[in-house]
Amino acid sequence: MSLSNICVLAKGVQVRGVVLDSLTNMPVSYAAIALTSTPAGTMTNERGQFGIVSYAPDDSLRVSLLGYQPKTLKIKRSAPNNNLIIDRSTPLGSYC
Repeated sequence: MSLSNICVLAKGVQVRGVVLDSLTNMPVSYAAIALTSTPAGTMTNERGQFGIVSYAPDDSLRVSLLGYQPKTLKIKRSAPNNNLIIDRSTPLGSYC
C-alpha cells in the first residue's frame, strides 16, 4: 500500500479597484482593504488603487479608514475592477 500526497491548487482571481470619497469623488489613499474569507489584506496606494488575489468563490472586500464608514462589497469575478465609494463618518457633536 502506498500513500500519495495530493495537492489541489485553487485558481485565484486578481481583484483590482480604486477607493473613492463619496463627497469629492477623489481617490482615498492608504485605506485598508481586506478579504472577508481570509486574513489577507492590502492598502490603497497614493492614488487610491489596490490589488489583491482572492481564492474564495463568494468573497467580499472590506474597506476601512479612520474618518470613513467601513464598507463591504461582494467581489464581481466577471469584472476585473471593483471600485469602492466610501462615505465619511459623522463628526462627533454633529448629531441632530
